[in-house]
This record gives sequence, C-alpha cells and structure tokens, in this order.
Amino acid sequence: EGEGMADPTPRGGETESPTGTSNPVAPANVRAENLGGFIKVTWEKSPSPEVISFNVIRYTEGVEEYIVCSDVKTEFYCIDSSKLPKGTYTYNVYAYTGTGGLSQSSTQLTIN
Repeated sequence: EGEGMADPTPRGGETESPTGTSNPVAPANVRAENLGGFIKVTWEKSPSPEVISFNVIRYTEGVEEYIVCSDVKTEFYCIDSSKLPKGTYTYNVYAYTGTGGLSQSSTQLTIN
C-alpha cells in the first residue's frame, strides 16, 4: 500500500516535483537587517547546481503575501523598499531551477 507515492514531507534536501523535475535545496542562513524603514534580506546560495534564480516573499498577518523580489539571479540579497510601518514581517526565500523545480521555503525569518 502506498507504493509509488511520493512522500510530501519536507526533508530540507532535494525532492522531486509532481512533474518529475528535481526540486533544489532551499537557500540557507536567511537574515534580515532593518535599514531605517527598508529591510535587507540576505541568504546563502542553494547548494543545488541547477538553481537559476530566487524569489523573496513577505508575509504580514492579515495581509496577502507579497513578492518583494523575483527572479534574483546573481546577488544573494533583496531590499524590501516598501517603507513598511512598524510591525512584524516574515520573509521566505525560494530557489528555482531552469526546469521548473521549486525549493521548499527557506527557514522563515521574522523581523519587527
């Protein structure tokens, strides 16, 4: 029973997507720094060699998710220049491959 079924449990390493493409390892060591109203999010590159870009998503309680930076290719940082009011914000970084693979979310990072 259950043979041939993919285990959807995140493991932190590479996984296989429903389309059969390899999903990369999530970016690591995500950090955020408040730069006087702007937030700089940094991360380490995914060790998966097929990664071609990264997206940074911001989550705010009671507000729809927001893509802060998309298709980041060569830098390993993103500046959220939305001039946010004081509050709590959560950031996640995702890695993408050229074949449609998407990493699990990085470790969530919350900044006040």
